[in-house]
Amino acid sequence: MFNSFTVAFIRQKQAFSYTKEVSNTEIINEVNTDSVKQDVSVLDRFNSLRKDEVIEYENKDGLLSNAKEVKDNMFVIPKIVQNWGGNLWKQ
Repeated sequence: MFNSFTVAFIRQKQAFSYTKEVSNTEIINEVNTDSVKQDVSVLDRFNSLRKDEVIEYENKDGLLSNAKEVKDNMFVIPKIVQNWGGNLWKQ
């Protein structure tokens, strides 16, 4: 079991390590990238997007019968996003 001194030492050591890592990344700001083409990937691939099409499902009742809960002809799903301290999702 750790005592409070050990925990404080570990936290201080981690903070120093993180500070060192962040200061090392600032070197990137010094590199001249004016002649570098902006790209989103190093791979020779791209997204092939398809056109969205609305398709009416003929057996809606059969489809909805598989759901645990239905409201207004829609699936009801559990909330999985929570407010972790910010104002993004007001409850």
